[in-house]
Amino acid sequence: ELVDGLERDLALRIVLRDDAADVALADEVVARVCRGVRELLCNVARHAGVDEARVCVTSTASALAVAVEDDGRGMDTGRGVQRGIGLRNLEEQLARVGGEMRVTARPGRGSRVELRVPLRDELAGASRDDP
Repeated sequence: ELVDGLERDLALRIVLRDDAADVALADEVVARVCRGVRELLCNVARHAGVDEARVCVTSTASALAVAVEDDGRGMDTGRGVQRGIGLRNLEEQLARVGGEMRVTARPGRGSRVELRVPLRDELAGASRDDP
């Protein structure tokens, strides 16, 4: 649903790849990740100069990762990424739930931003201990 609405609102084709297993996340974490994906896709539509973005969702035993990628303008990360208010806020919001954000980009070669949040400890531990 999130992707469908954003495609319409942003006039951006979004290719979704969901390889994540069913994971247990607190509602607050889900909300922060969804807001983060929305922010990243808005940035692609505004700054990348492309009409398509990819969203890839994966999981491990301990974390959920969502990557937003494009083949657009990119940026020079060698001198440190200049993060606007939206990205700084997103990084802070993820940190509040134990998450992190990684930016990989090169000028003229597109960008990849990965949001990673830990799974709920009590549920992750229970699933490993179940027979």
